[in-house]
Amino acid sequence: MRILFSCDSMTVTTGLGRVGKEIITGLKSIDDSIEIFQIGWGYSGEPTVIDDVTIFPAKSRFAKDDIGPMVDQLEPDYVFTIADPFMCTFFPTLPQRNKFKWIGYTPIDGHPIPVEWGHVIRDMDVAIAYCDWGKEQIQKVLPHKKIHVVEHGTDPAMERYTTIKKAITKEKYGLDNKFVVSCVARNQHRKNIPYLLTVFNLWSQDKEDAILYLHMASKDIGGNLAPMLKTLGIQDRVFFPSSESYNAVNGVSTEDMVDIFNFTDLFTCPTRGEGWGMPIFEALKCGTPVLMPDYSAYAEYVRKVDENMLIDLYTMIPADFGMLRAMPDLEDYLNKMDYWYGLRKNNFEEYEKISESISKQFPELSWDKLVRKFYDIIVSEEQ
Repeated sequence: MRILFSCDSMTVTTGLGRVGKEIITGLKSIDDSIEIFQIGWGYSGEPTVIDDVTIFPAKSRFAKDDIGPMVDQLEPDYVFTIADPFMCTFFPTLPQRNKFKWIGYTPIDGHPIPVEWGHVIRDMDVAIAYCDWGKEQIQKVLPHKKIHVVEHGTDPAMERYTTIKKAITKEKYGLDNKFVVSCVARNQHRKNIPYLLTVFNLWSQDKEDAILYLHMASKDIGGNLAPMLKTLGIQDRVFFPSSESYNAVNGVSTEDMVDIFNFTDLFTCPTRGEGWGMPIFEALKCGTPVLMPDYSAYAEYVRKVDENMLIDLYTMIPADFGMLRAMPDLEDYLNKMDYWYGLRKNNFEEYEKISESISKQFPELSWDKLVRKFYDIIVSEEQ
């Protein structure tokens, strides 16, 4: 069996880069006879071999001009994409389309699904959603299409520190005696970061110990955050990754990420919609409470943990592709930030009990178990 992956490269530190690496290496560990190649988005070097997988550079956006020639060259049985439907609109009309089966592992981060996306998903030989919510949105426009569901796993390195180790970690980063609010996300419009700055500014005015960590580039496709911080007067209470080389595809080590989730007292992002939300689940695995809008993929999971981790919605607003996006309610946002702040300050023992409890949630979100689901789906196609 020969599989050609087209997705974020195994060499980059994006969320989808990590997802691709877990699936690719996991499939190889289950069945070493599978030949796997990758057109690596974000990789620009010469073809290279990592973990017995040959990675080719993507020379065009979403590998649009690379897929056809690579199919002719490699003759794969399957092309496996890990991508939003809008990134794959060219697939149905590829001249080589009848030469392979297409496995599409696709996130759905809003509704209603555009007609064009429906055409893309209909053309997939095997369509896989990230969660039941995503599957439900797809089947509203494709009621007769078979949709598999395979969730994302969390990195096994993610762990909850002991109370003492958390304190040591905070001291290491100069955050002792601080209540740290963190957001791990890319600075892009969908993440709604200016709204987060506004919320933090309003909420923290009477909380001298509150500080905001933004794990993102201060200047990216979502705008330049530095002048926004100055306008709000909170530039001295917000900090970013210390590395000057940090950007969307060049992140920090896994060990540093575990530190970040553990020095965080409350993880939040006023995102307008998520296809999954990997940092949310990593924060939970590290025992960190999260606070997120009650919308899209992650909500069904977070609701099982604690209702105080979901923010009521104020309204839905139309956005790109004509999809509706969530706008969290300001009053409920502020009240629930107060709840978590007050709990940690006034009932630390209860806060730690909750922290320990949430770190044990979702044992089923293990890459070993989830990759087996992918393998079984592929094998069923072979029969």
